[in-house]
Amino acid sequence: MRHTLIPVPRPLLLGSLLLATTGCRADLDIQSPAVGAMLGGDEAVDVIVTGVKGSVTIEAMTSDRGEDVTAASGQARRFVPSHDGLGFVAVETTGSPKAFAIRSWHQGTFLEPNTVQRSIATGRLDQPLLDSVADLVARSLMTSDLAVYAEQPVNLEAPVGVVTMDVASAGADIIDIDVEVDDAGLLHMNAHLRD
Repeated sequence: MRHTLIPVPRPLLLGSLLLATTGCRADLDIQSPAVGAMLGGDEAVDVIVTGVKGSVTIEAMTSDRGEDVTAASGQARRFVPSHDGLGFVAVETTGSPKAFAIRSWHQGTFLEPNTVQRSIATGRLDQPLLDSVADLVARSLMTSDLAVYAEQPVNLEAPVGVVTMDVASAGADIIDIDVEVDDAGLLHMNAHLRD
């Protein structure tokens, strides 16, 4: 596996990471895989979540539809499909109030750490990984007040003229994000908001 760094504008990256953590609830905790886990092989990944009241949806964010899991003694567990490279899992409460937690890990066949490795400082981000990142950003945006991202005031052209308004609060039930990499290698994310 090879890795390539794709330049991402710092405000977008920092904002996405901040938003991804704001929807996480302290009592909804992914115990396994561990933070920063590097899993060898291609075995299914054991996901264990504690602090669950009722049930949660556990979804590996690559070619996995997710599955509702009912908690036993506050813990939910599910094996998710392996993913060669960077894998993600999202856990979301099925009831109200909505909360979610995310975790990532690296999985695959690793090179020996004591051996000098030449010409391997490059790699790639494949479409499933980009789609996973877009899904994480969309989930975090759905729990945020989007008015802070609007240029104030907003001017709308109408048949009677230009309508100017200030957006006090904004949100969307469904957010679709398109991900594109331009010729310069920059990552662009475009959000489409729907109710």
